[in-house]
Amino acid sequence: MAPNRIPPRRDGFGFRNTRPKDCLIDGVGIVAILEKPSGPELLLQKQYRPPIDKIVIEVPAGLIDAGETPEECAIRELKEETGYVGVPEQTSPVMWNGMYSV
Repeated sequence: MAPNRIPPRRDGFGFRNTRPKDCLIDGVGIVAILEKPSGPELLLQKQYRPPIDKIVIEVPAGLIDAGETPEECAIRELKEETGYVGVPEQTSPVMWNGMYSV
């Protein structure tokens, strides 16, 4: 394997280990706020993470498919992971977290 290359996942949970060509970002994190009569609530989800063999609580997130905008990805991932349908009201600048799941 080439130096500094992330090894592919072999646990059956990952589908992609590199950013697509000509893509500034490869995924989105979604901060969804539910407007409820009792007041706004932040939508979080439980997600199993193989590298630590634990369930964690996190915001919905996912990888951008080829030809998809970050906004389209956010709408799709929110529905896939939570069942909720929403419309992005604003987006944040690109943020690099330097973390990888392998």
